[in-house]
Order: sequence, then C-alpha cells, then structure tokens
Amino acid sequence: MVIILRIYQHIIVNMIEGVWNIKWWGAAGSLAGIVIITAFCTGVWWKNQNLKKEYQILEIKRTSEEEKYREMAQALEKNRIQIHDIKNHLLLLREFAVKENYDELKQYLNEVWGEYTATKGKMWTQNEVLDTFLDKKMQEAEMEGMEFQIEADVLRRVPLTKTELCVLFGNLLDNAIEACRKIQVGKKKISVKISRKKNFLFIFIANTIQERPREKKGELVSDKKNAELHGYGLKSVKQIVEKYGGTFQYEIKDNQFEVHIAFLGDER
Repeated sequence: MVIILRIYQHIIVNMIEGVWNIKWWGAAGSLAGIVIITAFCTGVWWKNQNLKKEYQILEIKRTSEEEKYREMAQALEKNRIQIHDIKNHLLLLREFAVKENYDELKQYLNEVWGEYTATKGKMWTQNEVLDTFLDKKMQEAEMEGMEFQIEADVLRRVPLTKTELCVLFGNLLDNAIEACRKIQVGKKKISVKISRKKNFLFIFIANTIQERPREKKGELVSDKKNAELHGYGLKSVKQIVEKYGGTFQYEIKDNQFEVHIAFLGDER
C-alpha cells in the first residue's frame, strides 16, 4: 500500500511540474483505484481485529471451561482416594467388631459415612465424569431454590471427550441456572434428559424463563453487559455438536426454553 501511494505521489508531482501530460480522467481513475485499495485494506484490517477479539474471547472461555474441568477432576480424584481407603476402613471396623468395642465401631462408622456421603454423588448414566458434573450442577441449582430433575439412560461411553462433556453441559446448564435466577415469580425448574436409542444419543435440557430471550437473525442475543463474551457459550456447544455431525436446536414454548441435541454414531 505504501509503495502504491508513493507511486501515485510521484505521478501527481510530475503532473504539477508538467513533466507528464496525463488527462484528468486518468488521474481520477488512478485516485479511484487508490480509494478502492484503501477501502479493501481497511476492511481486511477491521476483519482481522474482529477475529483477534473473537480469539481472545474464546481463550477466556476456554480458560474458564478448563477451570471447571479441573474442579470436576479434583472431585473425581477425591472419590477414587476414598474408594482406595475403604480397605483400611474395613480392617479397622473388623478390629472393633472382634474386640466387641461397639461404641468405637459406631462412632467410626458415622465418621466414615459422613465423609462418604459428602463426596459421593448420584449416578445416573454410569459415566463417572458426566455424573459428577451433573451432581455438582444439581447441588448449585438446589442451593438457590431451583428444582433440578435428571432422567438418563445408562451410558457406557459417549462420543465426546471428557473436556467436551464439561464444555457442552457446563454452558447449557450455566445458561439454564442463570435464566432461573432471573425469575421473580413462578417456578424455577431445570430438566435434563439423556437417552440412547440404537445409535442415537439424545440430550434434552429445559428450563423455565421469566421472559422470552432476545433473538437476532435466528441467534440468541445476550442481555448482559458483556454480551459479546456471554454469547460464545452456545457457539462452543454448537462447535462440539458439529464436530461429531450432530444436530442442535432450541425452542421457546410459553415460559420454557428447550435445547435439543442429537448425535449419531457408535459408542466410543
């Protein structure tokens, strides 16, 4: 661009000094060319800035999602450690029973049971990662007075990685919890259904809403201050669904928002 501008400057100088005899329409044409090239370069620069901004936002989202996965991994590790310690607990309980020290036996059982129930989550799909994540989200929702229902088939394996499971369910359930927080009057309810029929995996998540969310060109628009940041949750979900050739749809029915996801393929 600089070279072109220098050439054009050289042409203008020579025209003024009378060295070159160029007609006005030629000069106008060259100027128009410069304007077009400048506009094109400006458009490329603007697009590059938008892509850079989008990349930064995705990096922020990825960091947040990785943090969620680390928290879940810690919970899983705590469960594994507890299972590993069961052998030692049983040995000590057996020793109390042999010595007929029932008071110590009862006290120790209460302590072990308290630790166990504090970390042992519910099992719906038999997929350790997914069940742990669902259990944490259920606890989060119920602590805020929301009704949280889960119906699920037993899934030996799913066509997603552990991180992708966290990203997909994390974004969808975070959105559902956030929508329920806005409800001033009425039921706050979240429903999760996970089912497998032959080679299809279906995921259904619904939540009650205060008012219909805004849409623009068939896409949901966040009403938060940092709308550009919060709008990438569903984009992350759609990327995962598209990666595995799945389908993603959402519906708004009266006071309920629904997400329908389907994957086709053999279990991994």
